[in-house]
Amino acid sequence: MCCVLKEAIGQPVGTISQCYGKQISAECDSKHLMRIVSATYLRSRDCVGGASDLPLLGGGNDSSISGCSRDDASGPQCVGNSSCIFTAPWIYISADCGYSNYFSLQYQCVPGDLDNYLAAKLSCIPQRQFL
Repeated sequence: MCCVLKEAIGQPVGTISQCYGKQISAECDSKHLMRIVSATYLRSRDCVGGASDLPLLGGGNDSSISGCSRDDASGPQCVGNSSCIFTAPWIYISADCGYSNYFSLQYQCVPGDLDNYLAAKLSCIPQRQFL
């Protein structure tokens, strides 16, 4: 079980999603630091190939493929930064799904500076989310 900084409670959650290989950029206002809520690798009909020639599975009109996703607790190296720029990564999901070709990042901007952020981690509220 992880914990959530008291300063993060009530802060809006931003979501940035992009196809594999495309640039993702997230930015917080001045005097705010980034906290990752979730980092998820998916398989999407809207993104081309990615790193696999396996066919996209599933039915219906949804762009994401049901059951073809994987959460990653570590996510990109954005935590504690005021901005973060990286290339949307890919990972192997499963034999049925192949490789991801879509990445989704949810984050919050928490008030404070790095020293206060690190000190606040010591007095956080237990919760099942990523820091």
